Amino acid sequence: MKRISLMTLLLATTFIMTIPFIAFSQNTTAENEKNTPKTAVGKEADEGLKMERKYNQASQQNNLEAIVRMQTDDYIKTFFVPPQLVTKADFIKGIKESANQKPWVIDSLTDDDMKVRMYGDDTAIVTGFWKRVSKDADGKDTSGTGRFTRFWVKQNGRWQLAGEHYTPFRELAPRK
Repeated sequence: MKRISLMTLLLATTFIMTIPFIAFSQNTTAENEKNTPKTAVGKEADEGLKMERKYNQASQQNNLEAIVRMQTDDYIKTFFVPPQLVTKADFIKGIKESANQKPWVIDSLTDDDMKVRMYGDDTAIVTGFWKRVSKDADGKDTSGTGRFTRFWVKQNGRWQLAGEHYTPFRELAPRK
């Protein structure tokens, strides 16, 4: 019977024990690459900006049906000022309750400095600057500006809005 040197035995043991760690680190690396955002360019960026334009147009026109169609069932919106959390059910209820009141008028709603980041093929995060020129039902100026973040996911082959966050940072006109 041949004797195995201590050094050979240590090297073989080290190699065998290292294999699971190498496999794990390769899987982790693949997962990390999949989850690492990439700034969208070309077709991806165009698609993200197209989603944003459709959403803004529906919002400006108070088109509840179009807005709700673009939202996931678990959609959520958060506002920084005033602090509030709005679910899809809350959103729909608020729109329906305000239908009997004088309408709030949005003269223009524009976005700028928009950036689309893709996470895989089915998740997009859009950030940007918003500006709204608007009046309440009594004609008071309710215009504002700020930053937004919107979270889009592709479900059943179409993009839907899962969540959004708004932070105003400067009012165009003081509220009274």
